[in-house]
Parts: sequence; C-alpha cells; structure tokens
Amino acid sequence: MFRNFGSVFRFSFKNTVTRGYKVLTISMTLLLLIVPILIMVIGSSKNKEEKSAIDECKAQEIYIVNEISDKEVDFNSLNLIGEENYSNIKYTNFATVAEAMTAMKNANNREEIFILGFRIQNDKVNSYIIVPDEGINKKDAANYYDFMDKYAGPFIVSALGIDQKGVRQLMTSCEYDTYHADGFAEGKSIADTDENEKVEADGILKLFKSVLPFLCVMVLYVMILSYGSSTAQSIVMEKSSKLMDTMLVSVRPEALCMGKFLASVVAAIIQMVSWIAALICGFVIGTKMATSMHPNSHSKMLAFFKYMGSMGVFKVHNIIIGFVILMFGFILYASLSVIAGAVSSTREQVASASTLFIMPLIIAFFIVLYGGVLVNGEAPTWMFFVPFTSALIGPAYVALGATSIMTTLIMLGILVVLTVVLIILSGRLYKVMSLYKGNKIKVGKVMELLFTGKNNESKELNS
Repeated sequence: MFRNFGSVFRFSFKNTVTRGYKVLTISMTLLLLIVPILIMVIGSSKNKEEKSAIDECKAQEIYIVNEISDKEVDFNSLNLIGEENYSNIKYTNFATVAEAMTAMKNANNREEIFILGFRIQNDKVNSYIIVPDEGINKKDAANYYDFMDKYAGPFIVSALGIDQKGVRQLMTSCEYDTYHADGFAEGKSIADTDENEKVEADGILKLFKSVLPFLCVMVLYVMILSYGSSTAQSIVMEKSSKLMDTMLVSVRPEALCMGKFLASVVAAIIQMVSWIAALICGFVIGTKMATSMHPNSHSKMLAFFKYMGSMGVFKVHNIIIGFVILMFGFILYASLSVIAGAVSSTREQVASASTLFIMPLIIAFFIVLYGGVLVNGEAPTWMFFVPFTSALIGPAYVALGATSIMTTLIMLGILVVLTVVLIILSGRLYKVMSLYKGNKIKVGKVMELLFTGKNNESKELNS
C-alpha cells in the first residue's frame, strides 16, 4: 500500500523546505529568542525598586526660622533619613528672619547657606527659602523643595514642634501584618501562609489564560491557512498536470497522498518546535538576566516565573502534552486540506474546496472568541471535548495546568482518534478519486466507494 512512500516524502519535503522557508524559520526563531529577553530586561528595569537620588542643593548649612511653633526642635534629625546628598547638612535655629539674614551675611561660607522658614499663611503651613546673593540659586532651592516634598511628614512634624525622639519615630518604617481571626489567636499572619502566593498566582494565571489561548489560536490559524492551502495544491498537482497515470505505475495512491501530506506536516512541526523552543529559551534567559541585573525589581513577569512552580503551571510533562495536542490539532485541520485536494481535479477547484478546512477553523475561532475564552480566560468544559475547538485552546490550558488529568486524556484521545480517522479517510478518498476525470460526482456514490474501498470502475462515478 505504501510502496515508495519514502521517495515521495523526501521529494515533497525537499520542495517544501525552500530557501524562503529556511529564512522565515531562522529569522522568526531569532526574533522569538531576542524579544522575550528584551521584554524581561526592560520590564524589570522599569519596575526595579531603586530610589532615585535627588539633586543636591549645595547647602552645607541651613538657617531655620520656625514661626508656627514656640518649641525649638533640632532639625538635624532630618539627616537621619539617609537621603543621598541630604544627610550631612547643619541646621541652626533662629528666632526671626532678620537675625537669620544678618548671620548669613556675616558668615564666611555664606554662598553655601540659605534660610528655610515656616509660617502660617491662609490657614495653611507655608514654607519659604531665602537664598544668598551668590552661590546657591533658585534651581538649588528647587532641589531642596524636592527633598521636602519627598519627606513632607518629618518636616511638618518638626515644624509643629515635636521633639527629636518623635521625629525619629516618624522616620522609622511602620511594620504591619494581616491576620485571619483564627490566625491572630495563634500569632500566625497571612504572610506566614501560602495565601498571598495563591492570590497572586490566581491573578497572573487568569491573565495567562486569556493571553496564551489567543496566541495559540493565532499561531494555528496562520499555520493552517498557510500550510493547508499549499498541501491541498500539492495533492492535486499531479491530477492537473496529467502525471497521475504515469506516477501510479510506481507509487500507490495512498503512498503518494500520505507522502505529500506528511512532508507538509513535518515542515510545519519543525517550524513550531523551533519557534516554541526559542520563545521558552528567550523567557528563561531573559528571567535570569533580569534577576541578575535588577534583583529588587517588582516586575509582574518576574513574579510569575518566580511563583509558577507553586502554581503548578508550565510543568515539563504539561508542556509536552500541550505540544502533542497542538501537533494533532494542526494535523486535524491539515487532513481536511488533504480531503479538499483529494476531491478536486484542478487547482482552480481547490480554491472552492478549501472551505472544507477554512470554515471549521473560522467557526471554531468565533466559538472560542464569543465563548469568552479570549476575554476572561475561562472556557466551558464542552469546548475541550469538541476537537475543532480543543485543538485551538487545549495546548495553552494544558501547558498552564488548568485542566484536570481526566479532561486532558479525554481531549487528547478524541483529538487523536478523529485525526487518525480523517487521515485514513483522506488517503482512501484520494485513492478513489485518483483516476477520476469527468463531471461532478454524486456524494452517495463516493461515500459508498469510500467505505467499500472499491475504485476499479471509475466510470461508475458518472452514473
């Protein structure tokens, strides 16, 4: 039955793997490797937890005139904040602005001194800065205002007259814990349990349930349209060029059909494996680089890869099963393209017959889209048991660990059985139709010949 299958496969595969195919495969592989690395590194740099230093104000000493409190507070406590460029300034209190201005004029380093005043104006605390004639300018004063804005609390508390101990308490970070009622009695906060990770995991998992099925659908959609059309055209090529009679002397119809079909499938699978592997490697490398370069980053993507082990997603066996489902899903639609080529006698007829694999794809896509899977990340169970929809969303959900073992096995079993049936059906249909040339045939007669396997009286097809 499959005599000379290998020769047909090698010849068809060589014709499929053209220079354009190689360029596309390699360029997309490099792109899918580099882009995730850039996403992880750039994303982590934007979310890194690093305090940006405020530009210095050039002041070595600041004269304080506090008109809103009778208590004299040591503003030198502000140096305890530890802000870069603002941790070594000397603060001196003066009772009035006039006294402070006189002292500033008589100081030897007056170009490194300015006056900072506090007063009540329009029922609000108002601050002002008086700069010397030389040295410190308006821009330097603005830098100090940035420092005041960043640490408004300590400044207001100091201006209100709270002592040095109170200022230090204010600058001390407050610790907090969250408890459940039972946990509080036991002294065990939520942070001591895995509840936080579960909450974060659920949010990230919901995002990926929306994104990954969409990417999976798009990849399959493009691949099926591209390879489906070329496969159908390849299947009908010998019929339209009248080489069929000569070729069938050395090659059986089933071998000819399956050789061409599997050549296209293998070429497509090589591309998918290359691209998926590049994408995975890109995120792995990007995560390691981002973690090394920005260890304090709060990037959500880094958080996802940090917690995905506890979430049970992207486990090795789930990725392998997901890829198997992806492969059989592609073969399922590709076998429909073989049927389209088998029932066509010319390349022109293939265009209309292509609806055999395009329409199921489009219908399944809109079912997935309007079923809410691509919006809220949740899919009804029945979609996993309908092979045309499970082929689109199954790989992503299985890789995410979002389906039970039983659902995964049933989904894979249905997909494999239907795919094998369609492959056998397409081979038999190609055999039945291989020597047929004539008017449009009757569906009933074709079905009879398909299930009986008889094809020796091709003229009966016209009856």
